[in-house]
Amino acid sequence: MAAPYDPTLDVTPTRGRLNSVHALLEETNLAMGDALVDDAFWTKLQAHILDESDAGLRATLVGRQALAACSPLCASTAQVGFVCSIGDSFEGPNRLVVLSAVFRAQRLFLAVKPGLLATHFEVDGFLTNLRQSKNLFDDRQWREELMVLIVKYLIEHGRLVDAVAICAEFLDEDGAGIQAIAIDGLLDLASRKQQLPISLVQTAWNLMLHAPTKDGRVDGVRLFRTVTLQHGRTQMERLLHGLSLAAADRAESVRVEAALSFRFVSTEYVPQLLAKAQLDEHNMEGQRWQLVCNGVLLSLLEDVSQEVRCEASRSVVHVCKASTSSSLPQEALEHAISAHADASHEDSALNTQLQFLLALDALLSVYAARFGRFTVSTEQLSFLLRHALRAPHAQGATVLLSVVTKLALETPYHASSVVAFISSVVTPLYASAPRYLQAQLVVHARTIGALISALWVQRGDVSASPLLTALATPSQRSAPSLLVHTASVPLPPRHPLQCLHQVPTSIAHATELLQQAAAIEMTPSDFVSSRYKNIVLSLLDGVLELRHGGAHWQRVLETSVTYLAVAAPSHLERASALDLLALVRCYVATSLEDARAMMVEWPRLRELHATSLDELRSATLEQLHAWWPVNWFEAAPRWTRHVHATVEWATPHEPLATVAGWPCDVPLAITAYNVEDPHSLVLKICLPHQEPLQLELTPRDVSWAHASLWRAAISACCVPMAVTGLVHLEVELCMRTPRVAHIESFLQPISPVLRLPLAVSRPAQRPPMQAPYPPAYGPP
Repeated sequence: MAAPYDPTLDVTPTRGRLNSVHALLEETNLAMGDALVDDAFWTKLQAHILDESDAGLRATLVGRQALAACSPLCASTAQVGFVCSIGDSFEGPNRLVVLSAVFRAQRLFLAVKPGLLATHFEVDGFLTNLRQSKNLFDDRQWREELMVLIVKYLIEHGRLVDAVAICAEFLDEDGAGIQAIAIDGLLDLASRKQQLPISLVQTAWNLMLHAPTKDGRVDGVRLFRTVTLQHGRTQMERLLHGLSLAAADRAESVRVEAALSFRFVSTEYVPQLLAKAQLDEHNMEGQRWQLVCNGVLLSLLEDVSQEVRCEASRSVVHVCKASTSSSLPQEALEHAISAHADASHEDSALNTQLQFLLALDALLSVYAARFGRFTVSTEQLSFLLRHALRAPHAQGATVLLSVVTKLALETPYHASSVVAFISSVVTPLYASAPRYLQAQLVVHARTIGALISALWVQRGDVSASPLLTALATPSQRSAPSLLVHTASVPLPPRHPLQCLHQVPTSIAHATELLQQAAAIEMTPSDFVSSRYKNIVLSLLDGVLELRHGGAHWQRVLETSVTYLAVAAPSHLERASALDLLALVRCYVATSLEDARAMMVEWPRLRELHATSLDELRSATLEQLHAWWPVNWFEAAPRWTRHVHATVEWATPHEPLATVAGWPCDVPLAITAYNVEDPHSLVLKICLPHQEPLQLELTPRDVSWAHASLWRAAISACCVPMAVTGLVHLEVELCMRTPRVAHIESFLQPISPVLRLPLAVSRPAQRPPMQAPYPPAYGPP
């Protein structure tokens, strides 16, 4: 009987040999844990790589061996050493190709098993090679791979100061790739609260204005903004000057980034951005930068690029909302409103028209809250109603009516123009609009009816419609009335866990209350409400265990931090959760000195008086017996402010299929709500019998929609190593919790688990070899 086929015996230099790695994985079955089989597998594989003379095939085999060594079933210490030394053993003409593959493999080890790489990683030696080489021809690829590896290694091992110095050193490189890697490293360090040196301001200035590529100038704008904002108000004028110069760049992407960056400017400079005032350059000695900044946001609103105009519009709304009445004069706000009204008349795409309408509505809301209704002329109102919305769009018509409700309608012409617009344009859209839009249209029509009640009388020849009927019956809230309404005021919605509002009198009573709350069905029944219920019940259950002397104090701390991070607590609710954190930390303190240090930080602990650790624990336990979050259940939770997200499969009509050991791209669409720091988002991917893969979202992945909404469209890569057949891939979005009460951050899921079917097939095996056999091995 012939022996089974061994793929390592085939030495023919063809690309078909690349599948030998996966065939070996199937033949040896690493999951069995047989040490002799494992050693034989790696010995064959290493010999297979060392005997390869083709640099491209050798580089590919090195990468695939690294993927196999990253498996959680593999003891990878020897494999890491072999991969790190493979670059020195190849002296062919294409040695740099193999060297780049080695660096890519080390990046895989750093991401999956960073501890094993430390003994084989010499930062000083790598830096010497990087400094002595030039960014020419084939050297460019391995230098970029090595630069990424060094920066990620230093950040992973907490050497942030060294990482800053290395990134700053290579910012002056001629190669755009090395510069982009250095800038990405500096931005990553800044997101980790690492202070960047002020000397980088001038370097970033030169990159922002003089980089040869548009991508380099975009990166320069981001770095310039980050460094200047880190150094406070002393650099604010320089930030304003630099962004104004970048706003005149010839590349659209640079102008978009500059328009976005104006949101970070101090509010005292906002009037200068929104007013094109006449300046005398002869009287501005030392202040010439103000000539460039004069009305720059209004100029961006008139840009030829639709994307630049939309981004500038969002920035105008942001800075106007952030400014106070004293820092933003009425004239500057009126300039912003007029600029949006004028820009809405221009011929542009539908999404640009909607963006300008939304911005106009937001600016008029700010104006109405500070100065009253905005006065418009008959020509301005006529142009607004005729040209602000060129395509039939129910949502746009709703926003436009909301804009009209904030205008001062003072003449019969105003009234007749609005009625004609509602009758001819909005009424045909009403029938096909969704119900929630119909309700909003009726509310806006009633508000407008209250404004024009003295200027317009409904004629009998006007066709009846719900909107015109609403105009004739204006809202009682908007119009003054002498009638006294005796209808009862609706009560605010109750908390779904209302039974926990009473303070329990004993542990048995508290247990009974928790059982009642556990039986309550949440309304609405969705991910946010069920998560909130689980957090509250888990927290209260942990407190009861502590009262009994249980040792699950770490769970109470993490659950409290989770509540603070995702549940959008009010000031009183947050204070109650912080009190619990302080009491638990003091209760588990190991020394009296640590407890006294915490007493200085937490006001709640200053009430405790103790001379020994036992007395302190007794006093803390007494406070824990009295703690109960009554104020959490006085009003319904603010569901819309809770941190949550959705993860969807971007192409559900295409089945996912891959081969064991090969990477598989999963296109995902992510939407995150109420997340303050998008850099804290981590995508968690789980496959059966494999350790979860964590993919951190970078600033390039996430796009800002508005103040509480972030979107990302990415392709997550997973490598099934230990499974075949039809399995389920589980994906969920997590958030790193902030560091509270000296508790290290941890991953907290903020989205439901997305389960995707994944068909994993075995690698195709080659047919048995026929004679003649290679002389070095003989017949199989």
